[in-house]
Parts: sequence; structure tokens; C-alpha cells
Amino acid sequence: MAWVYLPGLSGSFTFDDYHNIYKNEHLKINHFSNEGLWQAALSSDSGPLKRPIAMLSFAINHVFTGMDPWWMKLTNLLIHLVNGLLVLLIMKQLINRFYGSNRPDTRLIPLFIMGIWLIHPIHVTAVSYIVQRMTSLSATFVLISIVSYLKLREGNDFSRKAYAVSLFMMLFWLLGLLTKETALLLSIYIFVLELCVYGFKTETNAEKINLRILWALLALPWVCALVYISYEPSFILKGYAIRDFTITERVLTEFRIVSEYIRLIIIPDIQQMGLFHDDIVLSKSIFYPISTILSITFIVCLLVMAIIVRKRYGLLSLGVLWFLGGHLLESTVYPLELQYLHRNYLPSIGIIMVIAFVIERLSRYSYRMFIVTCLLILFSFSISTRSLAYQWSGDLRMLLVEVMNNPNSVRANFRAGQVYKFYALNSSPSIEREVYKRKALEHYRSIQENDFKNILGVLGILETYLQLNEVPPQNLIEELKQQLPISGVDRGVINVFESINECFSIQACPLSPKDYESLIEAFFNNQYIGNDIKRRILVMKAKYLLRRHGNVDAAITTVLEAIILSSEPEDYMLLAQYYKKGGYHQEMNHTIKYLEEHDALGRFRKSINDLKRN
Repeated sequence: MAWVYLPGLSGSFTFDDYHNIYKNEHLKINHFSNEGLWQAALSSDSGPLKRPIAMLSFAINHVFTGMDPWWMKLTNLLIHLVNGLLVLLIMKQLINRFYGSNRPDTRLIPLFIMGIWLIHPIHVTAVSYIVQRMTSLSATFVLISIVSYLKLREGNDFSRKAYAVSLFMMLFWLLGLLTKETALLLSIYIFVLELCVYGFKTETNAEKINLRILWALLALPWVCALVYISYEPSFILKGYAIRDFTITERVLTEFRIVSEYIRLIIIPDIQQMGLFHDDIVLSKSIFYPISTILSITFIVCLLVMAIIVRKRYGLLSLGVLWFLGGHLLESTVYPLELQYLHRNYLPSIGIIMVIAFVIERLSRYSYRMFIVTCLLILFSFSISTRSLAYQWSGDLRMLLVEVMNNPNSVRANFRAGQVYKFYALNSSPSIEREVYKRKALEHYRSIQENDFKNILGVLGILETYLQLNEVPPQNLIEELKQQLPISGVDRGVINVFESINECFSIQACPLSPKDYESLIEAFFNNQYIGNDIKRRILVMKAKYLLRRHGNVDAAITTVLEAIILSSEPEDYMLLAQYYKKGGYHQEMNHTIKYLEEHDALGRFRKSINDLKRN
């Protein structure tokens, strides 16, 4: 099984890997210490719970193998293989429940489901895209919780041991939530299991009480979330401020996307299974595009059918409801990006159950036919997965394939531009460097051609000139001054602007201070950004003032302005460092004291102690 993923292990970091791992200095610990591990665990800004278990796993990788992506991807692969074994345990229990343990013609179904799930090309991102360990490791804890729940439900008698199993299950659910919030879906999977397998029936009063307590605890986060959102709808709605779609457009579009997921799981098409999917046509209404109403009808029919036949065809019903339930969090109203294949990591088990059910029904009178069909599917899927993993084995190969398959994708073109820029930077000044530079600029310009409102390509061009230590054309600067106040802003724009800001960490930046200051002012005046982004711009400006002009007082004043806009603990840490640099030790001590009082989780304990020691 591991053979199909091996080519992808040789690839490097990509996309969100850089922000979450490669550029995360708090993650780069070299030995085990309480302070270092704690700071690493709390170093992410992803999700409301910050995903400390996942970040801790990356930090442990760094202690042993540094920032070598091969070892991090190998860790991902091992997690995926462990998950496969857990899927096998779950499927054995369920198949015995549906078909009975005495039927030899069904004993291979659990192995088939595990095998297909393990080698399916839709899971290449879970292994080769390092940061998606958040998804796969969270799934590990969810699967362990489901195994525990099945053990609880299949027990012949209810005893004190059941309470221990219940506590064990809840502990791993908590670990899953602290790895990625999608572990919240454990309650949905258990509800579907009860609906299709156990019918919410219990044999003893003690079992009924224990299960009801479990169900209540699992449902509690959903109830709290719904109550909170009813009082604070901005929790959901404010996320759409940085999106180019509305909540209605997202929900309608997701019907098409979920239908596409089903197609890709049943008939994998590796040309459509890349990393970037930001060129999706939005559903403006249920009739535009027409595939919207067709997809809604398809999903609704699947749901109704699964509920109707759940008593007669349990495995079929369970598979459909498992898949649809697994998309309730990331494919509905929450303002995430529209499509990512890793969202199918656990939900895909459901569609594979359906595939197994269909094959079993079609070949129920020929056991040999069932085996041959399963082997053919396993073989074809493994070839597709290895081919897709091979694309991940090199940055240039992967991104050129992405651009070829998605020529209108902003992100695919931007990442391709970054790779060519990297090759240009690592080439000596020659014709070869100019070729790489020209190719990088072509990809950046194609972004503007595909979406004239998107400023990422123009910023990429400016970044390329600066990193190659070349003076950028003045017309490029003027174009940015005009576009920055009116263009949409996302994390990619902010990351590139921060990279441009780094130019002033060198002695001779080819961008003049006057031009940079006018650009950062234009960015600050963008009509679409809120205080959280303005605060990041002010922090960039403060670093520039210190790097370029050595003006500690101006940098301190600017950080204070950022804190007024949106008070963030890391800004107080930066302020304390600037106070120390300026010799304002009393102010530094006051800031540190404030940070210590408000850093309830101890996220900055190591940084504070380092500052005190130095």
C-alpha cells in the first residue's frame, strides 16, 4: 500500500506548508523542553482551537530531522497506514453486523474497503501535502473513538468496563478536536451508525443512561455553536468579507462540488485531483449554472433514498449518510474556500462502502467474480495514485501540471511563478536566469489576464524584481498604487507584501523608501479590509521603520497603533522587544507583565523568558 505514495515523499513544502510550518519560527525547536514544546503547540493561527496537537507533531519532527520535508511526509504516510488499520477494524465489525459472521462470501469486504480507501488518489494530499497532517491525524483520533464506540455497542453485557471505554473514547475525541476541528463530526458519524445499524436501541437501563450521556456530550458543541451563532451571526458572516462569494453562493456551489467529489471517488480523474481549485464557477442561483439544480436534486434524492432503505440495505444507507454527514462542517455555510480534496478523507469511506455494496450485489452468485472485480479496482486506483504522487515529487513538475489542468487558477499560476523565480534566484546571472525570470513573469501576468481585479500577480512581479535585486519599473509601482486601495485582499496578498517588506532587511533594497511608503499607505487605505488586516499592515510598517530608518520610536508608535486597532498578544511581544531595543526598560517590563497576565495558555512563555534572560 505504501508503494503508491513513495514518489510524493521526495517533494518539498508547498502552499500553506510555508506559513504553518516552514516559516513558523516557534515550531523550530532543537531539543525537548516544556517551554519549547508548549510554544510550538500554540504557534498556529489556524482554526478557533489553534490545533496544538498537530503543531506539536511538526515540532517533534523538527527535533529529530529538522525541516526536511521527506521525513515529515513519511510521518504523514505512517499516520495514513495506521488509519487504514482502524478502518479495517470498523468495517469488520459493521460487515459482521450487516451480513453475519458466518458468511465466507463477505469476509473480504472489509479488506476491500480498507484497501480502496488506503490507495485512493483522492488521499494523495493527505500524505504529500504536509500541513494536511492536521486532517489525517485528527482522523486517527476520530477513528479510534469510533472503534471504542463500536466496542461499547457490541459488548454482551454492560459493566464498569463500559465506563472506562466511554472515557477512553471521549479522551481521543478531545485529542482529535485539538488536532483539527473536523473531529466535531464524530457526533455525526455516531448518529449515522445508530440510525443505520443500532436503531438507538439498548438492552439495559445502565447502558441507556451511559449512551445518552455520551450522545449529549457529543451534541453539546453543536448546540453551543448554534446558540452562539444565533446571537452572534457575525461569527460566520464576517468570514465572507475576504471571500469573493456570498453565503448563498457558497451553499449552492457546494452542492455541485459535493456531487463532483462523489464522481471523483467512484471514477478517479487525476487531472481534476490537483491542489488548487480556485477557478470554480459560482452558483449565482439554483438555475445558474444549470448543474446547480441537477446537483441539488441528486443530493436530495440520495439522502431520501438512504433514509428509506436503511433497514433493508444497511451498508448502502450507511455509506451515503456517512459521506453526506462528513461534509456538514466544511461544505455548508462556514466561510472556507470552496473546494479541497482532503475534505473527503473520512467522508470517502462512505462512498467506498457503497462501491463495496454494489459489487457484492452484482457478484453475489460468483465469489470469484467479486475477487477479480476488487483486484481490478485496486490495481487501477493504485496506478492512478502513484501517478498523482509522482506529480508531487518535484515542485516544477507538480505546478506545471496544475497550470496545464487549471489554466485559469490564480493560485496555480502564482505558485508556478514562485517556482520559476526560485530557479532564477539560484542561477548565476546569465541567459538561464533571464529565461526563468521571463517564465515567472508570464505566470504572474496571466493572473491579471484571468482576473483583472486580482492584485496578486502584480505583487508577484514586484517581488521577483526585488528578490533578484533589480530596480522595478516605475509604471509597475504606479499600477500598484492605483490597484491596492480597490483590490480584494486574501492571505496570499498579505504574505507577498510581507515578503516585499523583508527587502529592507538587506542594506541596499532596490525599492525606494518613498515608493514603499506610498504602497503601504495605499494598502492601508484598501476599502475592503478590516482592522485585523490593517493591524498586520501597521506591524509591517513598524518593522520597515526599524530596518530601513533605524527609528525605534516611530516603530514603537506604529505597533501601539496596531494594538489599538486589534489587540493581539504577538504585538505586545513585538512592542516589548522594541522597548528593549530603544532602552525603555521600564516600559518593557510593564509590557511583559501585561503579556504574562493575559497569556493564559503560556503561548509566549518561552519568548518572554528569552527576552528576560537576554
